[in-house]
Amino acid sequence: MEIATIRAAVREIAAHYPVRQVTLFDSQADGTAAPESDVDLIVEFAK
Repeated sequence: MEIATIRAAVREIAAHYPVRQVTLFDSQADGTAAPESDVDLIVEFAK
């Protein structure tokens, strides 16, 4: 999955919640993802 695709999906979903920051990590973030790799996100919510 391309970073642009992940970014677009996160922005669409995050717009509905009080999200402060979203961080992509693991294989998708470092460019070593395989087609079957999942997407790992840390989501920080605003208080």
